[in-house]
Amino acid sequence: HASEIVFVLLYYPGTDQEGIHSLDYGRAAEGILIFESQADASIYSSKLEALNFPAPTVVPEYRHEVEQFIIDNNYMRIFVESGRGGDAPIGKTNKLPKDHNY
Repeated sequence: HASEIVFVLLYYPGTDQEGIHSLDYGRAAEGILIFESQADASIYSSKLEALNFPAPTVVPEYRHEVEQFIIDNNYMRIFVESGRGGDAPIGKTNKLPKDHNY
């Protein structure tokens, strides 16, 4: 688990403007999507682009590092299981499952 690779969506990776894609759920709650599969992360990135959002870059990261970043910055973790990239929420109009897993 410590060395498990997951995929996140970054804007401008490796630059001073680097940022991670997040979802705003109101009341100071922001969620970070963690994808189990690169293919699902790519599907999600394409969905964003189709909705006229800037297309984020799919980046592999160690799961424990991403989860520590989420904890340190008071984000909500949204884990997208393999094969569920098309079901992942785009914005706060989507209902989150209670366990925050897709």
